[in-house]
Amino acid sequence: MKEKELRRLSLLQMRSLLLEAADTADADLNQEIHAYVNRHVAVAKHMITSVTRHLTDHPSLLEEMRVVLVRQGHAHPVINLLPVDLQAGDLFFLGRNSTAHVRGLSDDVAGEGVVMSDEVFGLALGNAIPPALDGHLRSFRLSLSAAEQACFSQFVSLLYDTLQQDDCSPQVFLGMASAFWWYVDSLYQRHAPGDQAAQSREQQLFARFIALVNAYARREHTLDFYASRLCLSPRYMSTLVRQVSGRGAKAWIDEALLTAIKVDLRHTSKPLKQIADELCFPGMSFFGKFFKRMTGQTPMAYRRSAEG
Repeated sequence: MKEKELRRLSLLQMRSLLLEAADTADADLNQEIHAYVNRHVAVAKHMITSVTRHLTDHPSLLEEMRVVLVRQGHAHPVINLLPVDLQAGDLFFLGRNSTAHVRGLSDDVAGEGVVMSDEVFGLALGNAIPPALDGHLRSFRLSLSAAEQACFSQFVSLLYDTLQQDDCSPQVFLGMASAFWWYVDSLYQRHAPGDQAAQSREQQLFARFIALVNAYARREHTLDFYASRLCLSPRYMSTLVRQVSGRGAKAWIDEALLTAIKVDLRHTSKPLKQIADELCFPGMSFFGKFFKRMTGQTPMAYRRSAEG
């Protein structure tokens, strides 16, 4: 049987699929599925089986990070080409730009979870990124106790209810999002100490590289800077990062820099030249070319689309 082609799945594409699935199942997105989705965040309090199957039965490249809790039933996804078995009570975190294809779902499967863009994640956490979510882990699975599941569900409900309010305060939501992600990190630290101790030297170096990128990407854009901080040659560092993460070191640096630009364009009124200067571009031409290469848009076009 021929494999289906990999599709990119952004949050907006996810919303379209959810609406399509809700129509097929004769369900209401808010009333029966309890899902809120916009271009930057998705919060699902309850997903019925038919909708979950419609959303996950095609191999997808998932652009944003996400975390889900299986409330009942079981699922058998293939994540980054590796099979995973998920049972009721399992929490699963999936980093950005991961591939996923669910090959099996029980008829009674149900779950909840959160998906978030890098922009909103960055606004919520700032430079204080929880260690488990700093990018060095592509995915992880945890088996939660009943009390931990209940606490996770309370966080999801708070985020969902806040987003449903017409006068939702961005500061309130971002504060809740920060607390939510730190809770996910605390679950990882509690349940996976053995994984941390068993990290290879390459994985430890990659974790240090990601921490440096999170701290310095706004002003340091070259491989030489990060390699020198790690006491490695740029060539060896690039090879190591690709072996551990499947992506080149420059791609990680450029993506962090792009996120910083998008945050400034969308959430501040700074002139473009000020943004370029603060992010240490040598000139407006370099700034504009970098942004267009990464997004296909000019910085001003992106800002206008965000305002719209």
